[in-house]
Parts: sequence; C-alpha cells; structure tokens
Amino acid sequence: MINFLKKIIIYFRSVNIYVSKKKLKFKLPRYYKFRIIRSFSGIDSKELKNYFENHIEKKKRFSKGYLFLTLIYKKKLVSSGWLFSGNSWNIEEINQNISIKKKLLIFDFFTTPYERGKGHYTNLLKIIRRKFQDKEIIIYALSSNLKSKRAIVSAGFKFKHNLKNFL
Repeated sequence: MINFLKKIIIYFRSVNIYVSKKKLKFKLPRYYKFRIIRSFSGIDSKELKNYFENHIEKKKRFSKGYLFLTLIYKKKLVSSGWLFSGNSWNIEEINQNISIKKKLLIFDFFTTPYERGKGHYTNLLKIIRRKFQDKEIIIYALSSNLKSKRAIVSAGFKFKHNLKNFL
C-alpha cells in the first residue's frame, strides 16, 4: 500500500533544479572543518560510523563511487550530503532522469535536527562550490521545501528550471 501511495505522490510533486557555474571565494568560519569521505574504511570517527549504522542503505553508495561530504562544527557532524559524477541521474522524488555529463550532482543533504537554522547547510554548500569550482554543480530540491531552496540560493546557486512528472 505504501509503495502504491509513493507512486501516486510522484505525479503531484515537482523539483527545482539549481546550478553553480561561477567561481566562489569562500573561507569556512572558525571551528568548521570540511571533509570528503571516499570510502567507508576511510571513516575514523565514531560519530560517523554510528551515522552509517543508522543509515545502512547509504553505506552502499561508497561502492558506487559516491563521495560523502561532511561539515564538522566544533568536532561534531552538523551537516552532510553526497556527490555523484556520471552521465545521468534519476530524481527519485519525481522519477525523472536528467543528463549530467561533465557535471557534478550533489544530493541527499542532512543537517542534524538540533543544529538546523544555524547556517550549517548553507556553509556546506558554499564550501562544496569552492572546492569543486572548476566543475558545474547541480543541486535540486522539492518545490515545496522552502528552507532548502532558500539555503541553496543563499549559497549562490542559480535557479535553472522546474521539473514535474504529470501523466
């Protein structure tokens, strides 16, 4: 029953696509650290290992070549996301494939609930833009997710278009 409802909801959702083309000068504020994790074996933090114990399905992403991007504030994980590099990507929220040749796609961001509203997500997006400034970066958000869209625009991403999946 739940899978049936998910398939129906797909037809009523839309996502906004944003891109970053310009270079960005940005330095992380004091007490922040940005870390790119390329494999599960590269994780030395107990906190991050616990994260993957709670999100077992995400651990498999390492074997597909995805990069785990983390923002640490005062030695605590506050925000994270994933980076994908390939030719195409399926946006599951609307079941649409998009072409991303020669581009990077960042997705599935999470900010710890007690750290939300403090600018961590925006800072993570800015440091990702700076770190990968030689590539065009694509990010998307549900059209209904106002807070995420505001952070994406604040980080300097530009709205490109809206995608829908109607019958």
